[in-house]
Amino acid sequence: MSASFELLNNSQYSNEALVSQLNVMRAANILQEETVGTVTEQLEEKTQVVNQLKNTIENLQQIVAQHERQIESQQKQIETLQKQVDSNQKPGDSQNTRGRPISMITSKISTTFLTDPKKPNAPSSPNSNQVSSPPFESPPIQRNNSKTNLNSSSSSNSNANQINPGLAAAAAKMAQDTVLKRRESLVAMKLPGDDVMNNLKSSGDGNQSPVLSESPTSSSPMDAASPTLTRGDSSKALEPVDILFTTTPEGVKEVRGGTIHRLVERLTWHAGIVDSDYLKAFFLTYRSFSTSDQILDLILQRYECLPENVPPEKIEATRQIIRLRVVNVLRAWLTQYYNDFEENPQLKNRTEKFVDETISKFQSDLVSSLKRCLSGAERESTIVNPTKPPMPVVPKTNNFIDFDAAEFARQMCIADFDLLIKIKQIELLGKPRTNLDLMIRRFNTISNWVATSIVNEINIKERVRLMRHFIKVAKECRNVGNFNGTMQIVSGLQSSAVHRLHKTWEKLSKTSSQEDFDFLLTLTSTNDNYNLYRKALKDQEPPSIPFLGVCLTDLTFIEDGMKNDISPGIINFAKRKKVSIVVEIIRRSQSVPYPYHAEKTIQHCLSTLEPLNASLLWQQSLICEPRAPQK
Repeated sequence: MSASFELLNNSQYSNEALVSQLNVMRAANILQEETVGTVTEQLEEKTQVVNQLKNTIENLQQIVAQHERQIESQQKQIETLQKQVDSNQKPGDSQNTRGRPISMITSKISTTFLTDPKKPNAPSSPNSNQVSSPPFESPPIQRNNSKTNLNSSSSSNSNANQINPGLAAAAAKMAQDTVLKRRESLVAMKLPGDDVMNNLKSSGDGNQSPVLSESPTSSSPMDAASPTLTRGDSSKALEPVDILFTTTPEGVKEVRGGTIHRLVERLTWHAGIVDSDYLKAFFLTYRSFSTSDQILDLILQRYECLPENVPPEKIEATRQIIRLRVVNVLRAWLTQYYNDFEENPQLKNRTEKFVDETISKFQSDLVSSLKRCLSGAERESTIVNPTKPPMPVVPKTNNFIDFDAAEFARQMCIADFDLLIKIKQIELLGKPRTNLDLMIRRFNTISNWVATSIVNEINIKERVRLMRHFIKVAKECRNVGNFNGTMQIVSGLQSSAVHRLHKTWEKLSKTSSQEDFDFLLTLTSTNDNYNLYRKALKDQEPPSIPFLGVCLTDLTFIEDGMKNDISPGIINFAKRKKVSIVVEIIRRSQSVPYPYHAEKTIQHCLSTLEPLNASLLWQQSLICEPRAPQK
């Protein structure tokens, strides 16, 4: 009896285990079905993209084939004209009077388009400011010389039959028409995803400034073709569009350009997820193509608009999505860029009125949140650094050589950050840049002060000691993320007045400071467009201070190397996206301050610097180490 009960009990436990395993298998099966469904949807999307690409390629192949047939037809016409030209010459003078055949000219012109178009346009030097020629510029056709080439013996035989000038001119015109047709075919091969500008890169030796790989004002036919991109199936008739897209290598679809209305519409797009990077780039750079009042007008109009291309039964639901996203955009604008409203009271008043009169009717639950944003309570501000600051090291004297290197670097961070935090984003877009100029002047003052301190020291041993102390401070600046401070000191040490002190540098090379200085030179090197510095800044956690020289150089090359508009009315948003990446570097550094306490003696020293000018620096350098007598 006991054995039977135990068997029954074990059987019951076994059944429960089986039921449990069965439930686990069912759950796994459901999860697997969902995974398969997701993968299937992704495959279908990829298949659609592949099919669109195939259609595009087929269209391009048809266009190329059509133009090749036209070129062959025109080639035959040119050969016919060549025969007519040859028939007008004397038989005995054919070898002496015949110049280069027109067919050879045409062949050379056709070959030109098969070569790499970038090679003839490469700048002659890294610092060249000349504008390169368009990548598809055809070689000149010497119409006036065709007569001379084909009848070079006319000067020796005045009675010789002259070639008909009309035939030569017609032949040259035919060759030029062939070039133009071929150019049109190349323009037609421009794909929507092509970028206007390549990445910034350096050229030449490591001491040269970076240059663009594409001419800033190049009138390439590629740019003229961009606005004719089509929406949807490429097999349909071409039609102008008001927004252009490009696809990244990762398969992400990004806005390349569009009208101001379409760009604002994209901020509150109802189909899919709004790209946060797009929103950030838009509000960082919209001042370069619009005003705050215009942007607010378009956003508020979007709140009341009727969605396009939406089935009637989904219109109301779509409007709710658009309205919600308009509110989210307003909230992001008020929190992340509150200065726009603070500097423009009318903009703030209009927004408050819209919240009270319109949003309160449809989304009353969101009014309190927007009111709080309008009051500035939610605005982004500098983050309080939770790091416990070290106690400042008070110097014993007022001489720089007696200042603690680490403490001096910390005080430089305080002074540089106070200037950095005042720089407004609009100053980086070419507008009045008062605060930006203050930081640039500060950089030059520190660099010249470093050079002045060194050349004013006549004793070579003390001069070497002073240089070693500056190198320590520069390394400490790097350790705390103040790349601007590091660059200031290295720039002073590399100035011409200090660089020529060969005896001083020779003595420095025998110390341990030489290794540290070599490290700083490598970090601040211009090789590969400041590649090592860019990597170090990217890996540096805030707080940090970037070297503004690189940021300003990047912004200058973007401004000069990319057009503001892809075509009339089509804003080049790809350019704004690149600008926003540079501006974001500075915004990121402005968000977290250094947690250091100011030290009065060192701060007074930094605020009362009196460096020599370039001429006096050179004269003082000659006193330290006179020129070697000429033999």
